[in-house]
Amino acid sequence: MRVLARPAASSLNAYTNILYRHVRQLGIRVDSYQFARAVFGQYEIFHVHWPESVFNHGLLSARVTTEALLLAMKRLKQRGTKLIWTVHNLGAHDRRFPLQEAAFWRRFVPLLDGYFALSETGKHAAQQRFPALRGKAGFTIPHPHYRGCYPDQVSREQARSALGLPQACRVLVFVGTIADYKNVPALGSAFSALAGDDLRLVIAGRPRTEQIRRGLDQLAARDSRILLRPDHVADSELQNYLRAADVVVLPYQEILNSGSAVLALSFDRPVLMPRLGAAEDLERLMGSTWVQLYSGHLEPALLEQALSVAQALPEHTAGEHLEQLSPDLVGRATAAAYRELVSV
Repeated sequence: MRVLARPAASSLNAYTNILYRHVRQLGIRVDSYQFARAVFGQYEIFHVHWPESVFNHGLLSARVTTEALLLAMKRLKQRGTKLIWTVHNLGAHDRRFPLQEAAFWRRFVPLLDGYFALSETGKHAAQQRFPALRGKAGFTIPHPHYRGCYPDQVSREQARSALGLPQACRVLVFVGTIADYKNVPALGSAFSALAGDDLRLVIAGRPRTEQIRRGLDQLAARDSRILLRPDHVADSELQNYLRAADVVVLPYQEILNSGSAVLALSFDRPVLMPRLGAAEDLERLMGSTWVQLYSGHLEPALLEQALSVAQALPEHTAGEHLEQLSPDLVGRATAAAYRELVSV
């Protein structure tokens, strides 16, 4: 079987790298999307991820990219290729061009033969957002864990030493690109309302806008317990931030799926996140000690409670809590879904 994947690998999110490495191990050929390959190549499956992401950038580039994608899909469909979309998100996070994005979805969804959701909640949400999906083949396949994907050799003591954190302090961490929808200033405000010289909040990642950057600078200036690292976090540095943490906090205002939550769990760190999107599905898989959920606003007491609950967890595990997110299982389920679609 031959699969054309858009993308087959990414420097921004290792999800596709992990997925297709395990799909290839099952004897399936996976090529990275190029327009010429779509127009002239022969493939049984065309698998699309994050088609909405271009609408987070300029409108001209979004139009050019999506028109090329739609044309490629039509050409492939004419040759019998099955078209699949993985529903990572229900729309572009930044919502910069809602009318143009809506026009794209109206043309994109009807072309699909099937879709993958990362959870049952995600599947139902996709069907509600795009009713045309209800008549198409749908598969629920979870997000694979990231264990073994990034360097992970440091202890908590080494990680805290590398960041200049006191060894005995209690540490909350947010790591990743900082966009408006991730609501990071709310985390800073809730943290600053807590008393305790033994507390630290680490915020690491590149702010999407200068306005976000200024807001974070102001937070850090008012509270010396906040360690702000407003730059891109290299793969080799992820282990320092995650292994230094007692709890990873993801205070999103909106979310469907969270690769950041899976990343934290892959480094044996519990997460605190809102009860939105597929968060409850992840809680059911991992348990309420690993995935702590809250409703409404992020209150200071929730941070204190999360730190207390985290004391029951070890610093390092053998990864037994991640068994249901095994990349091998995810790869096999994906390959089985491909074969089912091709056989129809």
